[in-house]
Amino acid sequence: MPQVNLRNRTTSVLIGKAVGGSSAVNMMMTVRGTEDDYNRWGHFFSNSSDWSWKGLLPYFRKALTFHAPDAAVAKSVNMTWDASYWGNTSGVSTSWPTYQYPATKAVIDAWREVPGVEFPPDSGSGKPGVYWYPQFMDPKTVTRSYARTGHYSNQNRPNYHLVTGQKVTKILFDGTTATGVSFVAVSALKGAAPVTTTVTAAKEVILAAGGIHSPQLLQLSGVGPKDLLTSAKIPVIANLPGVGQNFQDHPMIQATFSCKCRLPPAVSP
Repeated sequence: MPQVNLRNRTTSVLIGKAVGGSSAVNMMMTVRGTEDDYNRWGHFFSNSSDWSWKGLLPYFRKALTFHAPDAAVAKSVNMTWDASYWGNTSGVSTSWPTYQYPATKAVIDAWREVPGVEFPPDSGSGKPGVYWYPQFMDPKTVTRSYARTGHYSNQNRPNYHLVTGQKVTKILFDGTTATGVSFVAVSALKGAAPVTTTVTAAKEVILAAGGIHSPQLLQLSGVGPKDLLTSAKIPVIANLPGVGQNFQDHPMIQATFSCKCRLPPAVSP
């Protein structure tokens, strides 16, 4: 949608279409949302809802294994962190590179000169401000650590099936209870009528298709704003006006420069 305050320009939205989802395309940054954001979310249900910072923090800890930075590297730039906000039982790791650009310390020191800027104890504390943050990396192999490497790959169990190259097109309902999903091969979407496969659930259906495809799939399945579904001739399962509304994303500004002089060769630290 054109953005009025950006002179009606539009931009692309990246979506993690891979085993592991958007954890594979998140630039490896391990940064949580703020405590206030999660508490506002929880208040949609009740003031004591577990969908709040306090209720979700144990699961945030469980989701990642934290590895502290190298002591010498941390000392060289006065890096700080608090391991109490992290766990140590997950197959997904968050750790630190073996070096830090010296200029990063200068940037952080400059922020200390700005009145009112906070410096939380850790990037995982749920507090906004200036902090050091780790990255999704296995420190032993120095490779990306994400949902695929931590949970999906090398699984060998009879109740586990990973189906790739497919796109879910609809959630199936019995009344207002989700009973399964239907999907088609991605390779067939641009050709002839694709063959639809249906899978029914023995217990429950968990939808985790990201900020774009989750509301889209709900709407295609009849869950969303009644007027919109009716206009698309989709039978209404549940009239939920908020589905697919108020999508927001943070901007990213890049600056590119052309250097007219010869630069000296890079020197390894």
